[in-house]
Parts: sequence; structure tokens; C-alpha cells
Amino acid sequence: MMSMLSRILTRIFYALVLSALLIGPFGQPAQVVYALTTTVDDIPGAAIAIPDASCGAPITRTIAVGANVAIADIDVGVNVSHAIRSEVRVTLTSPAGTTVVLIPGTGFGSPAVASPDNYDNYDVMLDDLTVGSLYDNDNDPVGFPYFDRTARPGEPLSAFKGENALGNWTLEICDTLAGTVGTYNRAQLVIASADPNTTSGTVFTDYNDNGIRGVGDTGVSGVTVTAYDSTNAVIATAITDAQGNYSLAIPDGTQVRIEFSTIPADLRPGAFGADSGTTVQFATSPIAGIDLGLSKPDEYCQNNPYLVMPCYINGDPLAGDARPPRRPARGVGSRARPRRDRGLGRAAAGGAERRRHLGADDARSDALHLRRGRAARPHPRGAGVGLLHVEQPRRRDGAGAVGGAGRGEPGERGPGDREHDHRTASPAG
Repeated sequence: MMSMLSRILTRIFYALVLSALLIGPFGQPAQVVYALTTTVDDIPGAAIAIPDASCGAPITRTIAVGANVAIADIDVGVNVSHAIRSEVRVTLTSPAGTTVVLIPGTGFGSPAVASPDNYDNYDVMLDDLTVGSLYDNDNDPVGFPYFDRTARPGEPLSAFKGENALGNWTLEICDTLAGTVGTYNRAQLVIASADPNTTSGTVFTDYNDNGIRGVGDTGVSGVTVTAYDSTNAVIATAITDAQGNYSLAIPDGTQVRIEFSTIPADLRPGAFGADSGTTVQFATSPIAGIDLGLSKPDEYCQNNPYLVMPCYINGDPLAGDARPPRRPARGVGSRARPRRDRGLGRAAAGGAERRRHLGADDARSDALHLRRGRAARPHPRGAGVGLLHVEQPRRRDGAGAVGGAGRGEPGERGPGDREHDHRTASPAG
């Protein structure tokens, strides 16, 4: 009887302690607790089928996070079996209502990104700062060990930074196209938050100036970070290390103003965004992720930079005779650097060096031209390549344009000759 009574009293005691931890000793919500890492798994009792073309009615998984922590960083593990994994789309929504596309699928939704591979399965830990790609041109084994490959998500997980992790997270999984089905196997949330009595962050070079720290954005050392309290008194200071990180010892609950100074002369404050605040920020300790992105104008590179390449059009370059465009032939283009012929002891330039698109050349595009000397001589390596001096090339028209029957001009040997330029460069050098 006493043993049973003792067990009942013990259970009541633990229940009271648990209630005090969850809602506070006087019925008030408990203060936010800052732990280093919180890991929550979602493992269904059996694999859940992903129906064909199911994004209108996706699989919905609710992941309950009981930790009352402010998010400084979050990584998400996804394990899905699918024979054409580029059809799989996965999104995650926080208790605050923020949605991030983890895996885009085949050009559906936002971002509209078509997967460049059709390999099997996803077993991957999604992390903003990894260098890995979702599309690694290899199959992912879905068995243990889980989430042993890292990749960047479709959208930055930093969108969740600063939110409270407590509550129900919603994971949605669907198939974007008909024809192949798969299964959802498991997922994992790994949430990092600030240490107690600590305010911390990172200063980094934001090369594309978008306010989000990317894989190639490096830390900036030597920046001074100062914390002021409500009386404008300095209560903590630190200098960023080689990785751009800093940490200030500030008691929990202290409201502070954080200022960044001694910024290198070649950098300037970058764009405001999920990973970058201003040079003056306000916070309450403990907190992590008080970050600053700095732009470097002389090394700026936007996302998806423009690429420029020549496009050649068949026809008379002076008369404006536009024929259907054609891809550039191998070796076509202007290149002034001559080749050095060891057997002749002098520099030589072939038709592939002067290039027909410069508007002047000898009739033969595969001719090899000496820089000095006017006498034609056989090439010591054979191959029957003629040697002609280049100082006074013969012109096929009075305007100096290159002749070419294949381009609607007189004098070229045939339409295929524009593909022969590369054959001269090889014997020449």
C-alpha cells in the first residue's frame, strides 16, 4: 500500500515539475530556452507512397518541435525513394508560416528549376553553406547511414532564421509528373540556436550583394563588434576571427545595440537580407545570427551572370548579306598570336591564325603563312601545307573582304572550307 502511494506521489511531483518547465511556475509562458542543437526526426511506421502527379494533393507530414528556441541555423534531412528523383518536390513550412522549397521538382512552382539528372532517390542533408548540389549525377542509397550526403536546398533555409522553432512544422512531398511513383521514408530537422548568455554572428563578403550568405561568400576578419546597453555604455566588444565569426558575453535578457566598425577600406555595407543586417542592429541576448554582409564592388558577381560568345552569320560582311546563322566552326575567330615553327626558326601563322572573319586573307583558309621571307617552301613536317608570306595577303575583292562561295562570296573553294580552319593550327604549332 505504501509502495503504491509512493509511486503516485512521485508521478504527481514529476508532473508538477514538467508543468512548471513548460508554462512557468505562475501560469505564465516559459522564457525562450537556448540550446546548442535540437534534432527532431520524422520516421513513419512504414514508407508512404508518393502518388503520380500528386502536387495538387501532396503528402503532408507534421513534425512537432517541442524546443522553445530561436533559430540561428537549420538543416533538413530528406530520404525519398524514387526512380526519377527529378520529379520529386519537397517543401517545409515553419510554425510561423514561412515556406521554403527544399527540392524544386521538374520546373514546377517557385523556383522553376528543371533538374539536370534523372538518377534514383534522395538521401540528403540540406544545408545552405554546403558546396554540394542536389544533382550530383549519382544514385542515393536510402539505407543506413541516413543523410550522409549534403547539398544546397532549392531555396535558402535562412528564411527561418530568428523564428521560434516551437510548434508544428509541415513537410509536403509530391510527384510533379505522371509515370513513376516513389515513397517517402523519413526526414530530420537539425536546429541550431544561441548559447546562453551569448550574442554571436558572422561578418562575410557578400559577393553577389543579395543579403544571403552563399557557398563562396568568405568571412571577413578584423571587424570590431561592440555592444551597448540602454544607457549607451559599452558592455562587450570583440573582433571577428579569420572566419568572420564573433561572440559577445552578454547576460540573458539584456537588450543591446550592436555596432560594426573598422570595416576594411575595400568593402562597404552590403544589401539587407536574411543573412545580413545593417552596421547597427538591435537584439536581446541570448541570440545568434547577428550577421553583416559586406559587398566588394570590384569583385561583384550577380547570380546567373551573362555570358557573351561570338555568333557568325554567313554572307558578305560588307554588303549586309545575312544568311541563316550558323554555329561557330572550330577554331574560327580572331587570334593574333602566331605559332613558332621550330623547323624553320621563325614565326608562322596559318589561315586559322588570321581567320577569315577578319575580312582579309589568302584564298586558302588552310594556308600557312611565314612572318618573314617571300619564297614558298614545303613544310618540314610534310602534310603538303603551302607556305606564303603574310605581309601582303591577296584579296579576293576590292573592299578587302574574304572570298567564299560558301558565304555568298566569290573565290572560296567550297561551303565546307569554313570548317577547315582548325586543321591549319595543328600543323603550325
